[in-house]
Amino acid sequence: GVAKGQFISFGDLQNGQLSFRTSGAENRSYTSFTFQVQDSSGAIDPSPKTFTLIFGNGRANLVRGPYIDVLGRQPDTSGMINWLNQLDAGQSNLAIATAIWRTAEHRGIQVDGYYNQFLGRAADAGGRQNWINQMLGGLTEENTMVAFMSTAEYQIKHPSNTAFVTAVYQNLLNRT
Repeated sequence: GVAKGQFISFGDLQNGQLSFRTSGAENRSYTSFTFQVQDSSGAIDPSPKTFTLIFGNGRANLVRGPYIDVLGRQPDTSGMINWLNQLDAGQSNLAIATAIWRTAEHRGIQVDGYYNQFLGRAADAGGRQNWINQMLGGLTEENTMVAFMSTAEYQIKHPSNTAFVTAVYQNLLNRT
């Protein structure tokens, strides 16, 4: 065991003299400890660092999957810990996946896709944030797509009934 205030030398770390053991890990999805670094001159870095170990158990994978599949990235440590705490507290897998789906980050990904899909361009910052806020406020994905197709910009690009119907087939069904 290492006591608070105890110093561990770099040489001891290199020689494998320090190991990290958890107790009760079978009931948790992660553990962490805080440490400070002292350089060779004896100066101690005043800002503590935290090391978090996320166990490769099923709970961690239940969080990692939606991050990769929905957000297209690996989870950050704080996000992972937040969702793991919720799972550890009894939240269902579906509730966690749904919550990740409904994050502002995912809504932003969806809005970017709608701009590209329906308007053929990247989102402007103000318009993007407006759509994200509307979706976070309860606007459904279906109603958001309808709203995009109802914009003046979309209507100008598809002025006739034939052009509009053709575009809807292309935009929604990806076919003529």
